[in-house]
Amino acid sequence: MKIHNEESIRTVEQLRKSTAEQTAKTRKISTPSTDGDHVELSDKAREFSRIKDVLETVPDVRSDKVKALSEAVERGTYTVDTRDVAGKIIRESIIDILA
Repeated sequence: MKIHNEESIRTVEQLRKSTAEQTAKTRKISTPSTDGDHVELSDKAREFSRIKDVLETVPDVRSDKVKALSEAVERGTYTVDTRDVAGKIIRESIIDILA
C-alpha cells in the first residue's frame, strides 16, 4: 500500500503542469563548453530536477499536526473513524492494483 501526502501530491502536480508548459516553450537546452563539448538535458531530466527542488521545500514532518494529535492522545480525546480508514485502505489497494 502506498501512503500519500495530499498537499505534496498537489504541489508535484502543479510543478508537473508548469514544467510541461515551460518545456513546450524551450525543447532543448545546450550548454557549450570551451572545448566544444555540450550537455543536453532531456525534458524528463529538467522535470525531475524541478520536482526535486520543490520536494526539498516540503517539510518531512508537519509539526502542527503531530502536536495536535499528540495532545489529543494525551487527553484521551483522539478517535479514529474506522469507516474512513477502511475506505482509504480499499481505495489505495485499488490504486495499487491498477497502477
